[in-house]
Amino acid sequence: MRKLKIKGKGMFLGGMFLAMVSCFPEPIEVQDVPQVPQAIVVSSVLIPDEGISVVLSYTFSALERGDKNDSVLLKELLLESALVEVASADQSLVLDKLDAGVYASNGLKAKPNTDFTLDVADENTPLVATATSKLLPRAFFDAMELRYEHNNEEVIPYIAYQFKDLPGKNYYVINVQKLIQRNASLEELINAKTFSYLIEDDESQDTIEGSFSITYNKDYEIGDTLMVSLGNISPAYYDYLDKRNQSFFLIDVVSEPYNLPTNINGGYGFFELFVPDSWIETMNVERK
Repeated sequence: MRKLKIKGKGMFLGGMFLAMVSCFPEPIEVQDVPQVPQAIVVSSVLIPDEGISVVLSYTFSALERGDKNDSVLLKELLLESALVEVASADQSLVLDKLDAGVYASNGLKAKPNTDFTLDVADENTPLVATATSKLLPRAFFDAMELRYEHNNEEVIPYIAYQFKDLPGKNYYVINVQKLIQRNASLEELINAKTFSYLIEDDESQDTIEGSFSITYNKDYEIGDTLMVSLGNISPAYYDYLDKRNQSFFLIDVVSEPYNLPTNINGGYGFFELFVPDSWIETMNVERK
């Protein structure tokens, strides 16, 4: 099992880019639905020792999609040019554009219990968005085991976990994601999926442990390399992920996020900063 190291691995870490973009709604014929005003959609991620990445897109409605395929629609929705700034009381960073819709910096000082603000100004429209997030103390796995199960011909990932509960009331997410090569096609990036397993502590035990299987995605194969990440998150982000999990749209960067909770002023999505404890393992052992 390997702790996460990004440099030199040759893997495209979807959480750093477009694996948040996985499920586009099919258009349906609906009459008398009011047009949702265009706004900015925000997603963010912190990678230990690597910095912050923010993915920005525009809202869209299934009624607007027409017969456009996923890759064409994605290119239209990502913010091509924006001024993106993240600041705390003792630092201010202007994020660099890595690609259309993706802005990042490796200079963020990720100190626990620090409030960070996000300011976004689209340079091609008058749209702006702002948000605030508190970076909570980091949680760490004590143990994580990845196995696979069979359901007929399907391969189902099985994850067992154990970690120490942090002091006080806490909310956690375990994200599971298949890693993709850097030269993956846009269609492969769109189809990448992240599974988010949510945990609310009951403050009665020092150690949290359990297991779960991923049954919604039929795209796993024996030998896949998965990244399993543990994060200590805010109650508001927990609620956002919970409602997202209950919705049809599993990942919402360019889906219809206006039905979900948001902490973005002037937009949608969620600006949440947490430093994950990420483990990478190849799925090649069957659960007995």
